[in-house]
Amino acid sequence: MKYMTIAAGFALALTSTTALAGGIDRSGQGIGFIFETGNYAELTFSSVSPDVRRTPDVFGDIANDYVQFGLAYKTDLNDKLSLGASIDQPYGSDVNYTLLSLGAKLDSSALNVVGRYKMNGGFSAHAGLRAVTVGGTFNPAGAGPTVTIANDTDLGYLVGVAYEKPEIALRVALTYNSKTDHTDPGTASSFNAPESINLDFQSGIAKNTLIFGSVRHVNWSDTNIVIGGGTVVDYDNDSTSYSLGVGRKFNDHWSGAVTIGY
Repeated sequence: MKYMTIAAGFALALTSTTALAGGIDRSGQGIGFIFETGNYAELTFSSVSPDVRRTPDVFGDIANDYVQFGLAYKTDLNDKLSLGASIDQPYGSDVNYTLLSLGAKLDSSALNVVGRYKMNGGFSAHAGLRAVTVGGTFNPAGAGPTVTIANDTDLGYLVGVAYEKPEIALRVALTYNSKTDHTDPGTASSFNAPESINLDFQSGIAKNTLIFGSVRHVNWSDTNIVIGGGTVVDYDNDSTSYSLGVGRKFNDHWSGAVTIGY
């Protein structure tokens, strides 16, 4: 299988799709649910409509719409120990050069199991396992039929520490996520999902008003995507993403937030 002839176009497609998140990052691998009080459950859903074009605009919008979902549950086993689980979609890309009949789609899902232990002085430690599954399809321009890359699951882990001061709603959490490796021998394809570090913080700044944000660094420079035995995406740089927001509770029924990301 020879797909290297369109490697440059494929690299542009896959690296452009989610530039705002860094690489092909989508969920950010958050674990905020483990810090909630008591028994807690959440369901998240979003619909994303990106518009990605090259300059000059030759191919039009190459990025397809996509949806994201997440599910999480957490419970306290005792005063010190909490346990939770979540499902998210950490990585993804869906691009299509219609004029070239060139397209690529990468899908992923992850089952995360996280435990947290509270220590004295407001400190706590958390750790867990991730079962990450990655697969996709690749349409080589004029080089043959669509290549289906079988789903492959690999285990990774996370570990971190946090500090909290509940009286001012202060929390700072640092989490390391290990890399995972995914291969499909049938198509000689592989993807090594990168390791990352998340710093999440929040603090009350006035009555019913909260400031919050995050910094996420991902080692994309150690990541490459191989299809048919040839490297089609090889990232030159790591990515660091920032977000900052303000949340406000208006009454017992309504609250809102404004965030900005870079």
